[in-house]
Amino acid sequence: MSLSWLVSPQGELAVGSAWQSFCTSAIHRATQGEVKARNAPDGANFVTLGQLCFVSFYDFWNDYLRREYVIARAFLDRDEKDDEVVKKCLRDHARHDLWGDLYYLRTSIVHNRRIATSQVAKCKIIKWLKPDDPISRAPEHMRSIFLSLLSYRNELFKELFPEQYIEL
Repeated sequence: MSLSWLVSPQGELAVGSAWQSFCTSAIHRATQGEVKARNAPDGANFVTLGQLCFVSFYDFWNDYLRREYVIARAFLDRDEKDDEVVKKCLRDHARHDLWGDLYYLRTSIVHNRRIATSQVAKCKIIKWLKPDDPISRAPEHMRSIFLSLLSYRNELFKELFPEQYIEL
């Protein structure tokens, strides 16, 4: 018999049947082996989490960072209300190969049932996908994405400092 250990909202440790109805569901049951398989690096949970990361990274860029970037670079007034002016400014001044690649991945995940569309052939940084490939990435691919995001962050940081010239 397995015991379920939980902490109540009051911080009390509870054991057994008192919390059993909270811990289990008649709708979903899985063996320990099924749970381990889902959580393995090539398992369903790992793949879904990777896909969620791709979608979330791009959405955060598109919904927030992109506008803040053009405002910080003084290409757009923070109080600009004209959507056409904002769209043009974002299109002209807030582009990067990484975000373009993540856009293609996001589109494939959200709108094409997690199968790479023909647009992935346009990717400039994320080159391990071909059209019609399932988007289920291995740990080394996720590491590559995180390193690309770090590199992008470093590029932004570098923009803060003008080039130094030595004058004699």
